[in-house]
Amino acid sequence: MPLRRRRTLFFSLAIVIGSWMAAYALTLFHLRNETLGDGLKQAEALAHNFEAELTRTLDMVDLLSLSFEPRDSATPASLHFSRNLNDALRQAPYLRSISVLTPEGRVLASSTPANVGKQVSLQDFFPEIDPAAANFRIGTPWQGRDLNEARPSTPEAPVVVGDPYFLPVIRKIGQQNQTLVVLAALNPDYFLLHFTKLLSAHDGRVQIVRLDGRLLASTAGNDLPGSERRAGDVEILFAQTEFGRMEQTLPDSQRYLSAFHVSSHYPAAIVVHLDRDGVLDRWRDNVRGLSAIVFPILAALTAAMLMYWRRQQRLIERERELDAQRRLTASLFEATSDAVFMTAPDGAILAANPAFERISGYDGSEVLGSNPRLLSSGLHDRNFYQTMWHSIVTTGHWQGEITNRRRDGSLYLGLLTINAVRDETGRLAHYVGVTADIGERKRQEAEILAARDKAEAASRAKSTFLATMSHELRTPLNGMLGMTELLLRSSLDHRQRHRLEVVRSSAESLLGILNQILDYAHLEAHGIDIERAPFDPVALINDVVRLFAPQALAKSLALAASTAGTLPTAVIGDTLRLQQILMHLLGNAIKFTEEGRIEVQLSLNDTGDKLRISVTDTGIGIAETVLPTLFTAFMQGDGSLSRQHGGTGLGLAISRRLAEAMGGDLTAHSQVGHGSCFVLELPLECP
Repeated sequence: MPLRRRRTLFFSLAIVIGSWMAAYALTLFHLRNETLGDGLKQAEALAHNFEAELTRTLDMVDLLSLSFEPRDSATPASLHFSRNLNDALRQAPYLRSISVLTPEGRVLASSTPANVGKQVSLQDFFPEIDPAAANFRIGTPWQGRDLNEARPSTPEAPVVVGDPYFLPVIRKIGQQNQTLVVLAALNPDYFLLHFTKLLSAHDGRVQIVRLDGRLLASTAGNDLPGSERRAGDVEILFAQTEFGRMEQTLPDSQRYLSAFHVSSHYPAAIVVHLDRDGVLDRWRDNVRGLSAIVFPILAALTAAMLMYWRRQQRLIERERELDAQRRLTASLFEATSDAVFMTAPDGAILAANPAFERISGYDGSEVLGSNPRLLSSGLHDRNFYQTMWHSIVTTGHWQGEITNRRRDGSLYLGLLTINAVRDETGRLAHYVGVTADIGERKRQEAEILAARDKAEAASRAKSTFLATMSHELRTPLNGMLGMTELLLRSSLDHRQRHRLEVVRSSAESLLGILNQILDYAHLEAHGIDIERAPFDPVALINDVVRLFAPQALAKSLALAASTAGTLPTAVIGDTLRLQQILMHLLGNAIKFTEEGRIEVQLSLNDTGDKLRISVTDTGIGIAETVLPTLFTAFMQGDGSLSRQHGGTGLGLAISRRLAEAMGGDLTAHSQVGHGSCFVLELPLECP
């Protein structure tokens, strides 16, 4: 019996394990097929989306071409078109240029003047029909930025990778003896930027293909515009159906999930290729997840049954979560705080959420079947609504601020978004409008702007007061200095002369402080005006050094100027501001250096695009903790040293402000007891 039971158990385990393995394999197979199917659906959805964008853009180009129909035979064609082409181009970011050609292909007028007179071949445009026909036709990619420098590509000589190119499209305009051709140069980057936003190059590629198989544009770098058979076998289906999908191998030997959508009006198609291995990565993730569950189950029957039961429980819980998410998604319409309404294509309201009732004051059942015009405030003119519907009709979307009227007659400001929703065939199904009440936000923004203006006014008043006080204090100080100087020239004994010299020194120090405060206040209140004139940088450095030579000699300091490398004899800049900075730096270097030397060096930076002036001394140095605040107004390196040497802490702050106003920067490197080095870098501009 035990042996029989063991055999029965073994047989049962074999059946269970075999069943588990079969179920496991079938599950993997089903998930794989489901993943590939989802990938094909994703490719088809992207192709439909991109085709709508392509067709909508070509519609705009077609309408733009028709707008140039000659209206007055008495007006020369070149004069008639030259007035309108540039205005039309500014409204069409998807175009490089737009030109009007004679039937023989000579450029009569163009938004790019250099194109005028160029002879353009009207061959190789698709569909291949009589050039005099009025059909909208697409040419092969032309290498170059515009007609005046471009050449058509061929399958044997496609567009070179990285070179600019454009897509020429033509349409005949006019009648009888006024027949002309409009040639628009489409910018492929306009489409490729839109494609890559929704599908990265890592996940696949998007192609624009002419219906004869010529590649017009692609997001893949190895797809050369102008070449043929780059979309694979889907090109065979272009003539049979407007859209389709398949799994195929492209010329680069990789497998892709491909889908296409032919433009409803124009001889071109969008083809989307998803990397099959990338799509299957999601299936492999599922395989790893299932393997982590199944194989431990097969280790022991009890553990297997327990883990199976737990997996089933997780699946049930996941289904509950998914069901809850579905209910949550369905409740968003009801729970959102923005007013949402849905209308039929004719504008009749089909549904409205509770927020619509709360904001507008209308009951949901009361507005069913009504037109949203019942919310009109009467404050918007007819042009406002015409612009709104033109955007909705042409792009399927409009967003803007609108003032509506509630049921009780009060007005409210809303941010209205209207989207046109189309079914899988592209037919308009309904409109969805979402209105956010932004009245409170607008009031808060107004309050913030008012507070900002008040703060700026207070700052200007402070700077003006500081400048006025500094100016008023300088006047009596200058009087004191003048009278002190007169007294020093009179007959005085030694004690009187010493005391007057102390008075003069103190007054001069105070006057210097007031001058710095006045300079800083002027910068705060009025900003910095920079003059630009040529000057010799070497001569300027030498002049400033000679100016400070007596002060250095009085302290027995060596003061020298030097140059490094080859320097220009003339540069453009503000000599007065540059002298002001150097005088601050040299004054500080002499003030804080008791022995040694001070060197001013002029050179270019490593890249050669900036003028570099360094002032190096062997003075007391600056502590590392002080360097971050060294250029802050009214901050000084050391309190004891500032008391010993005087100063306000404004000189370096003013110097950095001046350097930044000239497009440069002022930095400092220092070590206590080993001196300091201040480096001024300014953009190098030669006359």
